[in-house]
Amino acid sequence: MTTYLEDSKPKLDQEQIVRDTLRSILDSPHFSKSKRYPAFLEYVVINTLEDNDAALKERVLATEVFSRSGDYDSASDSVVRVAAGEVRKRLAQYYNEHPEAPVRIDLPIGSYTPEFCFPPLETNGSFHQPPQIFSEAVPATARSVAADAYTAKLSKSGTRYLQLALVTLALLSIAGVAFWTMHKPNPARDFWQTLIPNGQQALILPGKVANYSSKFGSLPEQLANKSSFYAGSAQPLEDVIVVARVCALFHEYHHDCNIYEASSEPLENLTGKALVLVGGFNNVWTMKLLAPLPYILEPNLNGTRAIMEHKPTGDTPMWVARVDASGSQPAVIDYIVLARFHSDITDNTVVIIAGLDRAATVSGGDYLVSPGNIAQLFSMAPKGWKGMNFEAVLQTDVVSGSPGHPTVVAAKFW
Repeated sequence: MTTYLEDSKPKLDQEQIVRDTLRSILDSPHFSKSKRYPAFLEYVVINTLEDNDAALKERVLATEVFSRSGDYDSASDSVVRVAAGEVRKRLAQYYNEHPEAPVRIDLPIGSYTPEFCFPPLETNGSFHQPPQIFSEAVPATARSVAADAYTAKLSKSGTRYLQLALVTLALLSIAGVAFWTMHKPNPARDFWQTLIPNGQQALILPGKVANYSSKFGSLPEQLANKSSFYAGSAQPLEDVIVVARVCALFHEYHHDCNIYEASSEPLENLTGKALVLVGGFNNVWTMKLLAPLPYILEPNLNGTRAIMEHKPTGDTPMWVARVDASGSQPAVIDYIVLARFHSDITDNTVVIIAGLDRAATVSGGDYLVSPGNIAQLFSMAPKGWKGMNFEAVLQTDVVSGSPGHPTVVAAKFW
């Protein structure tokens, strides 16, 4: 069973929270008007909580939930897969309306075992009250007399020593906090600073955008001046959002932010420089540099956009994820490729943020600037991930054009 459970919450309490949230989901309009989808969701959640993995097979689900016969053939009857896809969509709609839910129940693509993701505990912004010297059980008069007696014992010299000690302690505390802040684990900082070691130059290359350099002002300032920044550009707004967030992170870590349109840059201008490629099918360098990696983008697979698992041996690639690119409605579930690797073509490090659709690219950009998300991704990696190549495929729900929180469905490190 794969679950994400907070260590600070007892397991029994977590299971009760999951059961209570499940009941709320089943009572919502997204599920209450149906019979098969609530039955499917309740069955997989309860059996996951009870560690009954054998009940989460497609054939068992078909017979137990959908009353199929014992000779059920998944190749000719897709009732379980269709139901799983519909449940994922309805869960996304529920959590879009209930972001405050105490636990998120997800059904990963390619699996019938749900995941339970608890939000991090919120910190209380109030200050702690200093410890009291005297118990509240002591009468106020007695406390006053005792305090006066204690104060009288302090000479002026003792008071000065006490004040000096307190000031020294405060300075040491401030220095300690500053040191801890600078050296505390930060996966996002570690990820991006390994991209640009020793002050090397890095370029951000979206699919289509006018040239930009930080020496001409900040990115927000140039974004505001749309007449100059967007001159001759057909850059999707979603890609611009990702570029802005990555650029802000570069400035935070004291690196220059240089942006050029990918299609206008020849190889000689990219060789030896670290690259951040934003966008998938609209970015020629993304398509070219992804080609030898484990997961590749495929734009024309029977009218769909897909992510394929590349087979170095020459075998036929297998699709990992795909969305319908021919319909008029946007994808309800979308996918992202995230990668960081050393490219033999450019002879330096490359980071790729590419969604099958535009909203997914935004979700991928958000993922890579979040320390918590990067920590989750690299918890799957072997020891010493900071210097390794990796490529991951993520899934995100899209509701009314807005992407949700992505989850990792496949990853490789080398």
